[in-house]
Amino acid sequence: MDADRLLVGDCREVLKQFPDGCFDACITDPPYGIGAYKGDSKKVALIFPEVLPELHRVLRPGGALAFFGRWPTFYRWAIAAADCGFRQHEEIVRIAPRSWPGGEGHLMRRHDTAFVGFRGGLPVTFNVDAVRERYLWKGANEGKIGYSPKPTSMRTKLPRTFEPKPNGGVPCSVRLTTEFVQGRVHGGQKPLADCEWLVKLLTNEGDLVLDPFCGAGTIPLACANLGRRYIGIDVEHHWVEVSENRLREEAGKRTFALPLEAQP
Repeated sequence: MDADRLLVGDCREVLKQFPDGCFDACITDPPYGIGAYKGDSKKVALIFPEVLPELHRVLRPGGALAFFGRWPTFYRWAIAAADCGFRQHEEIVRIAPRSWPGGEGHLMRRHDTAFVGFRGGLPVTFNVDAVRERYLWKGANEGKIGYSPKPTSMRTKLPRTFEPKPNGGVPCSVRLTTEFVQGRVHGGQKPLADCEWLVKLLTNEGDLVLDPFCGAGTIPLACANLGRRYIGIDVEHHWVEVSENRLREEAGKRTFALPLEAQP
């Protein structure tokens, strides 16, 4: 299959062109539809559940599905994914460096959530070693890199022993984002580092990654930077052009196909 392509069209129709089990992973950031419950506008939050059956079909068995979301749509999506046959493996909370308004009558928001699941049973790829975190301990082990605390007992307050972890410790599911999005061009744009972290965790070099809501192209860009192949889809030609420009400017001279008009 030709990879490193950006397609224009409604992903509910475009995905029908792809054969079963052709993607190794799907990593995406769908439109949250936060205002979808307020009036007579189309319920954007319902679009993603309509896509999930096709995502289940085009992913290989054990392939990863990861998507960002926010209350209240995230939990609806997670249930819909389980109903389609995805087994949830992780829930990752991303804490942003600053808050944003949650709307009238609501608290300020400072986080969103990522669902990580797999088609069917055990994951084909879950690269914890690729995202281990190196840190320095203070006190008795001050200055030592990559040590992880290991209590000698879960029931008593005995002294802790330390187990060497040369490559760092297992990362936490609550992640503090320290990177601001520079030159933001899309309202829902995520930091590149956050997307690269997910790509490293869930895929290997050469894998084919799908993003059916590519927006500003951050996930295809993360794939290009890390040697993964990608297919990006967006319903608006404008965002496919934005993604193409970012890939040209930020991913070096990587070669990829021009956007294609995908007809239903």
